[in-house]
Amino acid sequence: MRETHTQSLRAGDHLLFHGRELTLSVTTTLCKPAVRITSQQLQVNFYRNLPQPPLPLLLTRWYRSQALSYLKERTCFWTKRLGVSFNRITIKDQRSRWGSCSSLHNLNYNWRIIMAPEPVIDYLVIHEAAHLVHLNHSEAFWGLVARHDPDYQLHKRWLRDNGLRLFRLLPKENYQ
Repeated sequence: MRETHTQSLRAGDHLLFHGRELTLSVTTTLCKPAVRITSQQLQVNFYRNLPQPPLPLLLTRWYRSQALSYLKERTCFWTKRLGVSFNRITIKDQRSRWGSCSSLHNLNYNWRIIMAPEPVIDYLVIHEAAHLVHLNHSEAFWGLVARHDPDYQLHKRWLRDNGLRLFRLLPKENYQ
């Protein structure tokens, strides 16, 4: 993946979450600022009486938070199934990787993966958990991935075919 321009966001745009396409809705009220999902919408509410962060920043923070929570849950599930353990999980904004695993058993995930369908997210988690057994892409590694995700090639292809779209939806973070 290479870095590319992002779209400017406004109400009515479409964003992905767990593979679902949601319509962005933006309101300004006297209610607490929040981001929430309804049946077909990703609703962002700004508090009328306070200065607000830019919409992309608010959404990026929300996506990051959702990614951390969901990826922790799925990583615990899959590492238990694979009989391995990890040290810690870090959520990053990488330009060309969806995830990585260090020799210290630390797992890194790109927050944008939370936009992908759940089977694709699980593929990524299985892929990184398999690196806790094989720190390479050997035949044994891919065999382990295939045992836990027989459709991994479809999921891998989905990331290749749709990854650029996920990077265009929200800008690269520059507030860290």
